[in-house]
Amino acid sequence: MILRTLYIILLAMLLENAAKAQVTPDPSIVINVSATLISNTPIVLTTLNNMKVSGTTDGNNEIYISPISSSDAGLLLAKGRAGSQARMTFIISEVITDTGGNGSISLQYEMSGNNERIQRSSKLIDTGEAVIEFGDDGQYFLWVGGHINVSKAISGKYNGQFTIEIVYI
Repeated sequence: MILRTLYIILLAMLLENAAKAQVTPDPSIVINVSATLISNTPIVLTTLNNMKVSGTTDGNNEIYISPISSSDAGLLLAKGRAGSQARMTFIISEVITDTGGNGSISLQYEMSGNNERIQRSSKLIDTGEAVIEFGDDGQYFLWVGGHINVSKAISGKYNGQFTIEIVYI
């Protein structure tokens, strides 16, 4: 078993013009998804699309982005050895506080994956762990979405870290 680890950093979570849904009718959140390689590994991860969070919230001040059907989901491309398998784990939930310490956003992440770039046929990964299989071309696509609770959000800048670990098996 080759133990190679790759960490994905979700940085610069930026909440623009967002306040509680009752106060601002159209909150807007931009979540930039970026990849940083920390260890020497043959897996390369590239950000193809950042997650876009906008629109209205439900009665619980929550916005949902489906990793299977929403065009607002973030998209990552993992490249590894063709036909190989890897175990992927990620943090399921976290609370991110604004840089001033006054507001917070609660995130419940969901991902879906597919060795083809066909989002609607991707498989949901909501447990924080899955075995993935790189396609014949060595590619595996990951869509990032989930439940975003903005009930305690205020206008400000929110920085957080989203970590994915991928280990060949």
